[in-house]
Formats: sequence, C-alpha cells, structure tokens
Amino acid sequence: MNDYHVFDGSTWMPAAEAYQHNGQTWEKVWPLGIPKVNILSVEQKDVPGIGYAAVVKWEKLPGAYLYRVGLRVGSPAEKVDLRDEESGDTAALFIGRPDWFGQTIYVGVVAEDLATGTWGDDIANISTVVQAPAPVAPTNLKAVLTPGSLTAALSWTESVSAFVQGYEVQGGNTKGGSPWNTAFNVTGSTFDFDTSQYGLSGFGESWEFRARTKGFGTNNFSGWTSVVRPGPFKDAVQQQGQVIGVEPRQPQGQRRVTVTWSAPANGVTPKRYILQCGRSGYAWSPEFTISHDGSNTYEFPESLFVDERDGTLWNFRMRAMNNEGEGLNGGWSANQQLTFRNVGMPNRPPGPLKLVSVERGGSTTINIRWTPPDYGGDVRTNKLFLTNVSTGRSRETTLDGDTHHPNGDRQSNVSVSAVGGSPYATWRVQLTPTNNYGDGPTADQEFTVNRLASPTNLRAGAVTHDSIEILWDPVESATAYAVFSNGTMRGFTPVPDAGTYAEVGALLPDTEHVFQVVSVFNDEVSEGSELLPVRTAPAPDEALMLPAPVVKLERNKPAWNKWQAGWSAVPAAASYRLKWTGSTPEGGGHGDHTVSDLDGLSYQYTGTDLAWNETVTCQVAAVDAAGKEGEWSLPQNAV
Repeated sequence: MNDYHVFDGSTWMPAAEAYQHNGQTWEKVWPLGIPKVNILSVEQKDVPGIGYAAVVKWEKLPGAYLYRVGLRVGSPAEKVDLRDEESGDTAALFIGRPDWFGQTIYVGVVAEDLATGTWGDDIANISTVVQAPAPVAPTNLKAVLTPGSLTAALSWTESVSAFVQGYEVQGGNTKGGSPWNTAFNVTGSTFDFDTSQYGLSGFGESWEFRARTKGFGTNNFSGWTSVVRPGPFKDAVQQQGQVIGVEPRQPQGQRRVTVTWSAPANGVTPKRYILQCGRSGYAWSPEFTISHDGSNTYEFPESLFVDERDGTLWNFRMRAMNNEGEGLNGGWSANQQLTFRNVGMPNRPPGPLKLVSVERGGSTTINIRWTPPDYGGDVRTNKLFLTNVSTGRSRETTLDGDTHHPNGDRQSNVSVSAVGGSPYATWRVQLTPTNNYGDGPTADQEFTVNRLASPTNLRAGAVTHDSIEILWDPVESATAYAVFSNGTMRGFTPVPDAGTYAEVGALLPDTEHVFQVVSVFNDEVSEGSELLPVRTAPAPDEALMLPAPVVKLERNKPAWNKWQAGWSAVPAAASYRLKWTGSTPEGGGHGDHTVSDLDGLSYQYTGTDLAWNETVTCQVAAVDAAGKEGEWSLPQNAV
C-alpha cells in the first residue's frame, strides 16, 4: 500500500515517488522495486524424480513473489537461463551430465512480482564446481570355482548409481603370500577370474575375491565389497589332452550312429568323456557323459535321428575329463561330420514350428517370421489363420515360406487390408505346417505391432563454432533417421551405416540452432522428437599476422663476389626468415632457398662464381614467438 501523499493545495493525492534525506544524500523510499534474492546454499545430491541435482535454497522475500531459477556452465546465469518456477524457497536443478563433472556452474535466482509480472533486474548468482557422484559399491558378491580349471566365476548385484563406468575386481591367494591381482575395466555384473594368467598353479583354501565400482573422474572408486572365499579346491593340477581319432559311423540305411575314438596321447588317463552331437546349423545336443571303461565306443540313442533323411549333415565332438577338482579338462576335439545315406524320407507329418516375430512390413502389410520344424517329411505349405485381436476380424491363407531370413528362418509378407487395414494392432497368429502325411502342430501366439516411435533422449555431443553433433536413442524397427535444424533437413542417416548420431556442419558461429529428429521405416515417418536448442561456439580468435619488413638488397657489397640483404625491424618479431632465388650453382646461390631463424637485420651471401648480369631475388618475413610467419616483403632484385 502507498502511504506517501502530496498536498496539491486542495486535497492530498498519492505520491508517485518519495525520497528521504539520510544526512548525506536523498535516498528513494517509494517505490523500492523488486529486491535481490539472498541465496543461502547450494548442495549436490540425488533427488528422487530428478536424479543427480544441485539443490539451491534462498531466503524468501516478504510479499507475493514467484522465483525463477536456472543455471549456466562457465559464466553467471542470465535471464534466458531462468526457466524453473518456484513459489517456495528451494529448487533442484539437474546436473547429472558427465561432461559437467569438474566444471563450474552458476546457479541463478531472480524474483518476479506476481502482481505486475515484472522480474527483478538484479539476478542472484552462486557458483559451485560439479562433483562426480560418489559411486556405490556392488552387493551380493559371489565367487564359484569352476571344476577342473583355474577359474573362479564372479557375480554381483550392480551398483544402484546411474554414473558407473565399470567395475574393478581382485583376487589373491593371501595364505600363499601372493598380492591382490587386479582385473581392470570390467563391464556388466559377471567376470571369470582366470588365475592362470598370473602364473599361479591352482586354488588353495585361502583364495579371496573382492570388487568395487568405478565412477566418473580420476580415482573415483567406491569402497571394496566384503571379501568372499569360495575354496577349498585341490592344488594338484593335471591337464587332459585332446581326444583323437573321433569317427562317427552310420550302419547302412539305419538311423543310428556309433562313435569310436582314441584316448589323449599325453599319458594322463581320463576319468570320463563328454560327447555331443548336433545337426549342422542347429544347436549342439545336451552333453552325454561316458565313463572311461577302455572300450572307446558309444552308440547314440536312435531317438535322436528319427527325422533324418538322405543328405542330412551332423557334427560330432568329444573331450576328455578329470574328476571334479583334479585338474584341467581337455579341450574339444575337432568336429567330425557324418552325412546320412539311404534312409529315405520319414513317413509322418512335420514336427512343431516356432513363431519368431511379427513386424511392420509396409503401410498395409506385416512380416511374419518363423523357424521351420524339424523334418518329419518335407513341409509343402503353412496354413495361416490371422486375427486382428482388437476388431475380431480374421482371414485364412497359406504361406509357402520360400523367402528365407539370413539366419535360416522363413518369413512372409502378409497383407492386412482385409482384416485391419493398418499393421498397428495386436495380431493372433495361428500357423500350421503341413506335408503329404498331414498337418503338424499349430503354433498359436499373439504379437503387438506398435506405431513407429519418435526418437528420444535427443542431446548434443561435440560442439564447435561451425558444427554440432546430435545424438539420440535408437528406435525399434527404424531403418533411418532424418535430422532437422530450424525446420530444414540437415541429415539423413540410414541404419546401421550412421546409427543414432549425425554431425551438422556449415553453421554460423555463436548462433542458436533448434534440432528435431524423426524415425523412418520404408514409407513411414514418425512424429518429431522433442526440440533441442544448441548454440554453436564463438568463432576462434585469429592471431594477428606480423607485418612485412622493408628490405633492401645490394649487389657487390661489401665485395665484388657478395650480395647483402638488410631489412627494417618488426615489433614482436622473435626471428626472421629469408628466401631467395638465384642462378649461380655454388654455395646455395643456385635455385630456391630459405634461411630460417635469423636473429639480426641483415644477411650476406658470398659466391666466388658470381658473374655479371646475374639476378638475385630476395624476400624477408618476420616470425613471432609461436613460430608463425608474418607477411612476406615485396621481392627485391639485384643484378
């Protein structure tokens, strides 16, 4: 309320301004304007819902004010940075960017008068150096000794910190007096610690392991976890050799396989053997364990091969084993192959197939991919019953599956115009393989095809005075991305050639550019990402070039067989460089020559073969302390 009035001779009117003398000068007492905010503290910590933040606290002003808060890196915050609105006395500003760690940020606060909407002119700024958050140690460290090897499998629960660069693990036989042996730069939450690389003979009862988290910055580690002791494990180690002479045989016309082999040649008697087989292009079978009885022969169960036909290729391999804890097992033998002959085609319907995925194929098609069944006879067709779950509309058709996916699967593009029009829906796929002997089991599964998503987490990478690197998170199914700057497309990055980044060049220095990225799939384009304003850096200062000296060139001075160049001094010159062209063949006078780092202001050349009417052309340039040449003088000639 304005309590200051002035008498105009007839009545008292509210005063526009009021001043009071303080004994030395007049000071304004009405209106006072918007006071400057008093910042009390700034603290760095994790804030739920925001992340790693600078929490700033200030003293509230008496009256009705809104506070605008923001920050800037490297220089005091200005009004353009003050975007957050707060009615209280505290705000949390996100500072969890690794490129800010170690840099000085300025947190600014200014008051806004709610009655007038006017901001204060005086911004309160407080600076702080952004500290990388202290990493949190992993938990639940476990170490399991691998039987028959010198390896311990370590696992742990990853750190809860969002700023983790990796982990460091250590192991040591403390009872044996060995130091901690360190494995650096471990990613993920598992690591196989191989002690053989440290020249150790085996595990003892006192082997110990521990781990810690590596955060951002130099020597930014969490504390070590508690030590775990997996022992005991026998120190006696013997190395099994490789099984030799592995030979699979198929009795004529039968779906059986017998394998024979020879024991390793290194003299260590195996306690048992492990044998595996697998159809070419498929996974290996489970391991078959065979006791060492000296017979060195094994017949596989006939049930493994009931679906084989002529030309089917199988692989077989073996390894020799110790008993658990007795040493190192042998490696796998070389793969031995067997091709089935004279077994004909299995006379039964096909086995089950496996549905792999349903994805957008175009604006009105979806792509169905499946793994073909193990053979129970040749699959002629695949019956498809397709249902749009949201509308209940269905269609029935057949898929020949002639189109092969690179990994051996089958795939087929299916039009959905009759049952949905758009591929974006939840689809129930019922696919049945069939051959001359009947139908195999039906695979029945639902898949959801979502609309093409927009790129997210748009952010700036390297920024120079004329270029900006833009990065974003990948979008599932996107085959390319288009990058726009101020509404103009500045880049088109196909996947995977360019990935999820683009460098936009030929930009003006110290200029703000607003970026947006869209995802592309065939003829489909997503909505635009969030907008990202980025300012290019100021143009670099160009060092001034030193001016050219004034040169005078004289022939036959001080003698008939000499020439001399002299020049004026150039301020800030650390040295001079002289170049000349001459036609005489002796002593450097012939051809083009440059003399560097001349301290004085003159140079003489002597040549006993200098002749009349020969021309020497000379130029001089000053050189600054950084070694940069200035402008070259005008050419001077002497005849």
